[in-house]
Amino acid sequence: MLIDITQDNLYISLCSRKLRADKTSYISEVEKAIAAGNKFISLCAPTGLGVSTFIDMLGTFYNERVDNSAFWGTDIVNDQKSFAKRGSCIVLTYDFQEVNSTTGYNKFLSDLADQTYMAVTSLYPNITKLSKYDWLSQLSSLSHETGKQLVLVFKNFDRVLYYVTKTRDFLNAWSRLWATLIESNRKNNFIYLAVAGTHIPEIIDRMVNPDVSGGKSLFYNLSSNKISQADTMFGWCGITYEEMTTILKASFSELDSDELYDWCGRYDGGLVKPNSLFTSIEAKDLFITSNVTNAVSFIRDTLNNGFGNYLLCGDIGIARLLNGETVSMKAISVYDPRLNSKYTDEIYAFTRRFLQRLYAEGLISLVPKSDSRLDVANLVNTEIMMAVPEEINSYSDYLNAICQLAAKRENIQEALEKNDGFVLRDVLNEYLLLQKKYLGEHSNITIWQAVNDLLSDIDNVEVIPYENLFILRDISNGYYQIIAIGVNVNDEVLLDKTLNLRLKSNAFNKKINGYTGRLNAFIYNFSLGASQEPKITLRTSLVS
Repeated sequence: MLIDITQDNLYISLCSRKLRADKTSYISEVEKAIAAGNKFISLCAPTGLGVSTFIDMLGTFYNERVDNSAFWGTDIVNDQKSFAKRGSCIVLTYDFQEVNSTTGYNKFLSDLADQTYMAVTSLYPNITKLSKYDWLSQLSSLSHETGKQLVLVFKNFDRVLYYVTKTRDFLNAWSRLWATLIESNRKNNFIYLAVAGTHIPEIIDRMVNPDVSGGKSLFYNLSSNKISQADTMFGWCGITYEEMTTILKASFSELDSDELYDWCGRYDGGLVKPNSLFTSIEAKDLFITSNVTNAVSFIRDTLNNGFGNYLLCGDIGIARLLNGETVSMKAISVYDPRLNSKYTDEIYAFTRRFLQRLYAEGLISLVPKSDSRLDVANLVNTEIMMAVPEEINSYSDYLNAICQLAAKRENIQEALEKNDGFVLRDVLNEYLLLQKKYLGEHSNITIWQAVNDLLSDIDNVEVIPYENLFILRDISNGYYQIIAIGVNVNDEVLLDKTLNLRLKSNAFNKKINGYTGRLNAFIYNFSLGASQEPKITLRTSLVS
């Protein structure tokens, strides 16, 4: 974590280089929110569209240590009531860029207090009653002894949310921290403004007080569609000239950056609110933000810590998305062993947050198959395929390997069409070896999920799960194939007792719509154990 207590922020830097869009008029909207009792606010926009720059501007505006010259000639000067607040507060900027999937909550709290203590004592050495271990007390004492209210700026706040909210327990722990801060401020009134910036749409709304039944969000999201005043904040985010030039080059656009100096996106020919813009819909506009590296690093972190199998789309599904494929996010099957876990709801929630992150970075497009804009989604995916592989291939790690593995799905389909099940066996075996090599003890192999991710959405094939079987139905001719899965089971038991019982059941007959022809069955038996190399045996059989 980094606590910025100096003038060296992005907004000041851009001012010195004259590379900024004048967004100061929106300070008036922030002031209106504060006047209405909303001291804790959040702002959301896609990565690269100016969230950090905007909240840096807010910090610069209220900071007593910044000279007025930074705002000479800007729009906010015309609002004398709001401008009167300029330089009236002490500003602390907390940057969560270094928070990652291994950051422990307790260590974070201790670091928060330690670094705040060092920052305050270096700037205000005359403060006498400053706790070394209590963050809330530190903030209250700073305000009380200086006679000034505080402006707290939380940059890269979404890193806190998408790294540590794997379960509700973690989410509640973070919520309690900010709920306690808000409650403490109600008693002592030491905060003038606390602003959080995020790149994930509406995720900030999940930060609700866990101790209050039906409690509302702890932060007032000025850029949320749920806020009636959101229209007045329309256009608050903007891209710097430098960022715009980078994006235009990366997307091979013929647009003149001067035309888009104050751009915040277009949709069906009209401007859109920043929180709804994540990839451009018009072919003439932009498709990808300039921060592919950030998103790929996030994906790599998630996978390399063993969370891939915790996602509804699985780690192979993630690789398919990055390879530009379409992935159907179907409900968890009744035959998925995770259904019996207390974490089933969390799998849904974690997957949604994960996909929102990729969506916000412009790495995937979330367009339903029935949507009339599918052609645009395909165009977006083409741009993604041009931008992502370079980032993935720059590292020789699990993400790179899993993307190469997922690319072999086409070979699996070709082999199955020839009644050859060995390609699927080899790919699955390679998958198990990758898990063992890169994840080790973090590996949480779900064979059902891996097979499903490799088979699902194959062209012209319907995949029907039935207990330990996958029924593949060729949509064009109604022909069926059977894939049976066993883990650490005797081959004869798997074939004679398990498979045959399934095939003779009325439930199976309904799954294949009473089909009476002979079926090709591929029986895969996985031998897994902590002290042994994974192995898969394959038997093929014609059954009727």
